Amino acid sequence: VVFQQKDRGVVCVSGELATNPNSDYDYISTSIIVRNITNSLRSRLDGFIGKGIDEVRLAAMQTAIDTVFQEAVRAGMIKKYIAQAIPTSVFGVTIRYTIVPVFELRDINNIVKLSYDI
Repeated sequence: VVFQQKDRGVVCVSGELATNPNSDYDYISTSIIVRNITNSLRSRLDGFIGKGIDEVRLAAMQTAIDTVFQEAVRAGMIKKYIAQAIPTSVFGVTIRYTIVPVFELRDINNIVKLSYDI
């Protein structure tokens, strides 16, 4: 993110990445937000992975996931989100989420897969 002088004054501009025209990740700031959310999810859910996923743990995981996204809303990174934990095995989970970054008009979709490997 940089500040540029324009005719209307100084504006904040996110740098563009070399992506294809249909990519959700055209802007550096979008990539940074997705990286921060992904790292927060991994960190917050680390204690759950490898312990078996039953209904109680799945509900606790969903609460932890919602907390990560609510923190991102309060921090001003995203406007809104939808996130769901889907068990993929006894020891793994897939988190599908959609966010709307503060500076974007479009939805950004991502999937995070977490599992216990022996």
